[in-house]
Amino acid sequence: MSVVEVKNLTKVFGSGHTAVKAVDSISLKIEAGDIVLIMGPSGSGKTTLISMMGTLLRPTEGQILIDDEDTVTLSDTKLADLRLHKLGFMFQSFNLLSALTAEQNVVVPLVVAGVNKKQSKTKARKLLEQLHLEKRLNNLPKNPCFLGSAGGRCLISWRLTKGGALKYSSLDKVSGELGRTVKSAASFKGTTEGAGMTGKAATSAWGK
Repeated sequence: MSVVEVKNLTKVFGSGHTAVKAVDSISLKIEAGDIVLIMGPSGSGKTTLISMMGTLLRPTEGQILIDDEDTVTLSDTKLADLRLHKLGFMFQSFNLLSALTAEQNVVVPLVVAGVNKKQSKTKARKLLEQLHLEKRLNNLPKNPCFLGSAGGRCLISWRLTKGGALKYSSLDKVSGELGRTVKSAASFKGTTEGAGMTGKAATSAWGK
């Protein structure tokens, strides 16, 4: 069974003669464990596509099925709950909470999901240690050490708090170091600027 399935997905920005069709009738399936790369030149709709698949942006037409549930029909409240428990989105700029330490950034989604504070802290430390950030627990995101891959690894720890419930995680604009680190996630789809899309969408499976 597909973890994520997209059917005839279209996104149009604007209307009339100024309308821009950023994504045009894309269909694809992502199975459990897949690592998928979506390639295309700048402005070809890669970020728009994965934003829709991550339920951050509603499509103009089409379906986005996650665990066979059409997310397009869900309310904003139910979409927020879905993102909290099953989805992860790794932003190019990381978007860590600037006032919180690395450890606190990972604790937050656990507490919001209902895990008690003590267990949240224990799990957060374990995840950060697995990604070799045990010496960065009390660092803030503005610390120079987070400008590189350390910030990305902290973000991945945040996404891994969902454990086995994580269905997929999206990463926009893959960098080499972060791309290697992200293999720790359950499954992943990312974008990179490069060769132009062919047909409906060009997807390259890196392995399972």
